[in-house]
Amino acid sequence: MNDIILFLGVIYILYGLLGLVGVQRIPQEFRHRSWTARYKRVRGVGWLILGVPWCVLYLLIRSAELPRLVVVLLLIACSLPGIVWSYRTERSYRARIEKEDTEE
Repeated sequence: MNDIILFLGVIYILYGLLGLVGVQRIPQEFRHRSWTARYKRVRGVGWLILGVPWCVLYLLIRSAELPRLVVVLLLIACSLPGIVWSYRTERSYRARIEKEDTEE
């Protein structure tokens, strides 16, 4: 399980870095808008917020013998900031889409 946490953490970090550069797959409705580049960067930050704590958690788990339940609870706790960030980001940008569509 420890190696999976590290592997996914690294994948999330790499995908987040790609998002910061602007290379990220996004839904069709978010493409070709004036704020699309910013949206990709914000999503990249969200992936970094998810990936970095997972890698730190891996180092913690590797250095200490923790029960599986504690590891799962720590994994959930480390994931919550990234999940909340993504939820709030998606909600705000979907509201922006609705606002732009009603103005047209």
